[in-house]
Amino acid sequence: HARTKKKQLAYFILGEHNERSMKILPAFDFHGMIFCYYDSNGIVSTVDVQYDQMGFYMNYFGLSAMHLWCMRCVVTPFAMLWMNVYNKTGKVHPLTFLVQVLVTLTIFSYVVFQVVM
Repeated sequence: HARTKKKQLAYFILGEHNERSMKILPAFDFHGMIFCYYDSNGIVSTVDVQYDQMGFYMNYFGLSAMHLWCMRCVVTPFAMLWMNVYNKTGKVHPLTFLVQVLVTLTIFSYVVFQVVM
């Protein structure tokens, strides 16, 4: 937490761990920010609570865990295999490899987004 006298603001970052009642859905951590604005007498005049809605819903529906699994079990092994094949051919430059992987990941992400949404 912090407080600024110049802007008459105090803010707090709250962390929360959520366990699920359904064991098939993973537990997740969630963060929110609370902004407390106060007047010149030090009395709180306004409270504003903000949180990452997209992140919350991605965690709530298990999409974040699915994305993490996909990156760990599909994309990273694919990129490592691709890198090893290119290194063995001797016709690779690190910059071109990086561009190719980024283009492939962009296309892959677009396709997955279209399927999920």
